[in-house]
Amino acid sequence: MLSFSVRPGRTAFRNPVTYRSSDPSRVRMVYLGRSFDEVTAPPEDNIAIEALTDSGEATITITAPGFTTKNIAVKLYPGAFVPPTHHRRRFPWAGPIQVYALYRPVDPATGSPIGPMACRSAPE
Repeated sequence: MLSFSVRPGRTAFRNPVTYRSSDPSRVRMVYLGRSFDEVTAPPEDNIAIEALTDSGEATITITAPGFTTKNIAVKLYPGAFVPPTHHRRRFPWAGPIQVYALYRPVDPATGSPIGPMACRSAPE
């Protein structure tokens, strides 16, 4: 799930913002813990994007009275939990160690994590 918000550049009255999915069978918005195919909320509130499948594309259309409509293309990928790069090194197991993994999109053709936070091979 990806969370984002649209912040207004002024401090006067803020028009509500409407978020709409072009394909609610693939992508929906989560607001206040509930899933919607369309939601209208104050601009300062966070909206999360919920993927319901691991492939395909959808568009999120964002509108607000008096502002230009914005379209955000969403490409869906399968995902996996992968350790950060520095966890690929060998550890001396003499003491406690904290290990964690990040949920990353995975390229179905190569099986490798993709995107700006994708893990790369660490020198050993």
